[in-house]
Amino acid sequence: MIEVISTLKKLKFDFIPQDGCDAFSKKYKGFILFIVIAPTGKILSSITVRNLEISLPNIPDAEWVANFDKENQN
Repeated sequence: MIEVISTLKKLKFDFIPQDGCDAFSKKYKGFILFIVIAPTGKILSSITVRNLEISLPNIPDAEWVANFDKENQN
């Protein structure tokens, strides 16, 4: 979990804490990626396109986040 947070900060995700959870977001061309770390340590992620939010089925790790960012650079 700490490795994921470190990667999110390194990739300049915005930190938006909400109700005891650590939430991060980053705008890409046409969508926003959200990653939330619950107090239990569970990591959830979703992509928002306009008003549609799509939950991602896999739990992202630091490598996934770095690869996703690299592939979706503006």
